[in-house]
Amino acid sequence: MNSLRSPNAHSSDHRAFLDKIAPWRAAYESAIITFIAVRNGQEWVIAHARIDFVVSWVPEVATKYFESANVLARRFVLKSGEPHWNDWEALLQEMADGKLRTPDGLLSLQNNNINFSTNSWTPANDEWRRDVVFQVDGGRGSILTNNRELEWELKSASPPYDGVADLADDFGLNPQHINDCRIEAIAWHVAEVDMASQVGETDANLACIVAHRVDRNSVAINYRVRLNGVTVTRGTLHGSEMAWERLAKGLKGVGQIQIPKGAVIQCFAIVNGHAHHQYWIANPRTLPNAKRAAFEEHDPALTTLREFLFDSRRRGYDARDLEFGVSWLFWLHGFSPAAFGPNKRTQDAPDLLVTAPNGNFLVIECTTGGLKADQKLSKLYERAMSLRRRLDESGHSHLRMIPLIVTPLARDEVKADIEQAERLGVLVFTKEDLERAIGESLILQDADARFARAEKTVLDNQRQYERRGEEA
Repeated sequence: MNSLRSPNAHSSDHRAFLDKIAPWRAAYESAIITFIAVRNGQEWVIAHARIDFVVSWVPEVATKYFESANVLARRFVLKSGEPHWNDWEALLQEMADGKLRTPDGLLSLQNNNINFSTNSWTPANDEWRRDVVFQVDGGRGSILTNNRELEWELKSASPPYDGVADLADDFGLNPQHINDCRIEAIAWHVAEVDMASQVGETDANLACIVAHRVDRNSVAINYRVRLNGVTVTRGTLHGSEMAWERLAKGLKGVGQIQIPKGAVIQCFAIVNGHAHHQYWIANPRTLPNAKRAAFEEHDPALTTLREFLFDSRRRGYDARDLEFGVSWLFWLHGFSPAAFGPNKRTQDAPDLLVTAPNGNFLVIECTTGGLKADQKLSKLYERAMSLRRRLDESGHSHLRMIPLIVTPLARDEVKADIEQAERLGVLVFTKEDLERAIGESLILQDADARFARAEKTVLDNQRQYERRGEEA
């Protein structure tokens, strides 16, 4: 992202965003606009806002409004056919200038008058789906950050909220992002590989779901067939080769291909030549990875594993669940994990100690929040160095070791902490890495090779920062 630019310096970035989504823009049926604003004298200024351009499978949301003496929160929906729906250019131009048109008037982003605002767009924010993002930042920090008066005001309000994070969560904003002074627009992906695609012994029915307004002739499923770790077939199923039906959430297309017994398939949902989503599918009764086949006997479709890894906001969630989930995931990939974190008698140990078949070590800390939460990063580094000394003293200096910190948050949510971790030689696993690892667990991985690739990533990261220091 570019930095220290005036609000108008690169407002053309919003046109790049529009150009990127032009091949499927007609698929969007509504925009959900949500913001939190804070009183500044007689005016409201935006502390955090998001515009979601959504399609048919996104559940409808109700409008929502909250106001206290110094805080205003609102969620409203702009639907296709309503006034201003087609005037995306003006909407995003205003956003690029740090402004947002709302039922409460044209509001400005906090700090918009301080030449701190930046704007940028990115073509994707996830390893598994293509969501295009346009973002405008209003300077470092937010007036919501560590504001005790606002926290107590919200507790006293009617209805009451237990602070800013609770308010954000109730309005559908990510509490992890709420301290960023920002307006962002997200154009959701308009096609998905149907996770219910069926794989038999010698054939597979590949299916995709696309938004109602997508032209089925513009749709395709690209695929590659893997057997015993080797790609044996690559191909494309075109929309004209699929059988289509109209569902409440979108159009479903299904086509058939022939496969060898025991194969797994990586599928990519395509609209107008652009990939929007990817997913691995396999026959659950002939999974190439025997460990996953055995695991799914007790956890069909990895439902519990996914809850443990990603659903930290679930009622009754225990932070230790993440440690169990990570240990199971590493076991599925051919590693041998030992879990210390869940036991109160081993609280001073790392959460997990994992070995590759050749004896190399991963020292793992898990956190449901940021990388520095509860000093997780510093504790991990200290524990890894302690283990390194112990191995050296006991005659095992030939064994290599990687400290790894795991979080279910997306990479964008922890990007502020990633540089410090990588400079320390710590590998960072985020939501995207965990999702990719689940998909890849269909095939038994070479754990030693994966360790070697991870070690190379750690060294490459450190060298990158060293070169930056030399250039400076």
